[in-house]
Amino acid sequence: MRDDEIDLSEIPRLDEKFFAEAILVPGKNKKRKKQVTLHLDSDIVAFFLKRGPECQTAINAVLRGYIQSEKMHARKRRSSHAAD
Repeated sequence: MRDDEIDLSEIPRLDEKFFAEAILVPGKNKKRKKQVTLHLDSDIVAFFLKRGPECQTAINAVLRGYIQSEKMHARKRRSSHAAD
């Protein structure tokens, strides 16, 4: 199938709001990695181990996403308090 044969009619346009709220999840960068020991609930470990050999990358991505979300919510809280 050629690119021009793909039906894109149901894909929404990405607007400024989408990119303003987008959360960047960077790929692997071993230079920034730091080895740590964590104690996690067994069901959490089982969930990520099902993902296979990339489970540590998945855990890192989830944690990074959480941090980005917290930062975004903190900015929104600060801006709403400033408007009061």
